[in-house]
Amino acid sequence: MRSLFAIVMLMLISSTSAKKFNTTHIILPTVSGKSKIASGLIYVRTGNLTVLEKPFGYADYLEKILFTPTTQIYIGSLKKQFIAAAILKLMSAGRLNLHAPVSSYLKFNTTPTVKDPAWPHSTTLHHLLTHVSEVKTAPQTSNTQPFIDRVYSESLSPRNPLKFTYSSAAYALLELVIENVSGMPAADYITQSFITPLGMKNTSFNGPEIPNRVRQNLANKLCYPYHFLHNRNQVISTYDPNKARLFGVADMISTAEDLCKWNTALHSGKAFNTPPATANCLLQLMRGLYTVDEGGDSYYGYGIKTYVRNSKTIYWHEGLVTGASVYLEYTPETDTHVIIFSNNSGITFNSKTGTYVLEKLNDAF
Repeated sequence: MRSLFAIVMLMLISSTSAKKFNTTHIILPTVSGKSKIASGLIYVRTGNLTVLEKPFGYADYLEKILFTPTTQIYIGSLKKQFIAAAILKLMSAGRLNLHAPVSSYLKFNTTPTVKDPAWPHSTTLHHLLTHVSEVKTAPQTSNTQPFIDRVYSESLSPRNPLKFTYSSAAYALLELVIENVSGMPAADYITQSFITPLGMKNTSFNGPEIPNRVRQNLANKLCYPYHFLHNRNQVISTYDPNKARLFGVADMISTAEDLCKWNTALHSGKAFNTPPATANCLLQLMRGLYTVDEGGDSYYGYGIKTYVRNSKTIYWHEGLVTGASVYLEYTPETDTHVIIFSNNSGITFNSKTGTYVLEKLNDAF
């Protein structure tokens, strides 16, 4: 079985003011420690100070295009935060109820293959948001009625409100709820509600036309995922145009700076653009400690994981799709953001990723 967290260490020397780090060790967790190629970006910000913004390696290894601070990446399951925030924004406007059954917002057709006819009536939006909905269907590139019916036929009613079963398909259903309630595509609602107001100019949604021109890397801004074959000493592409368009999980592109804007607005409550008291209530709902995630060391809220590190509460989530890995965390006590990108499919992240980076930054004092 592969070990997820051996250390690849890169050292950088910088001559900065005494208030900044003058020596920074950057580390990434890798699979079995065998990765000979590290590429991506590490971004650390405390308050208004960007402590570290360091790209390294290639955004496109095959074309030798370097990673830069403005390189875009597929953010994978980080999109779940935007979906959850959109659901809560609609709730705050009185347009939906978190504890209403999903059948209140989506049409489910009964077929002979349905295992549990009661599923859409006993499963709520809260169940979908917290991954206790027992939805095990694989997400698809199209949120069509056949997809909804397939989920219905394969799902069972939640039997344990604390049993965590991670489900991207559940969030794909939530996208459809957003569309049905708002009357517009979920991507448009999220863009109008969050991306445009927050000035996230380098964040967008993948359309069906993008896979046909992804080799042009969106004018060399989008990184291209790859994998290093150790036994052949060869680099191959891991880009999958179908996986890059999976609704609810994979069709969103962003940059470190934009994700920092999102992190700041979300955890201040300003992202919701509601009165402060309402915004705080919505944020606390997203940060709820509803169940324990599959890693066993973090609680899951609505698109946010909560982890305690050195007596400090950390809010984080990872994203992984078609070889691109993203890590996003926020520590309120120190007002610190950690964002890490990698387009090497041999690199993965979990709750301890931020620990590695911040410990080495602290060592630099």
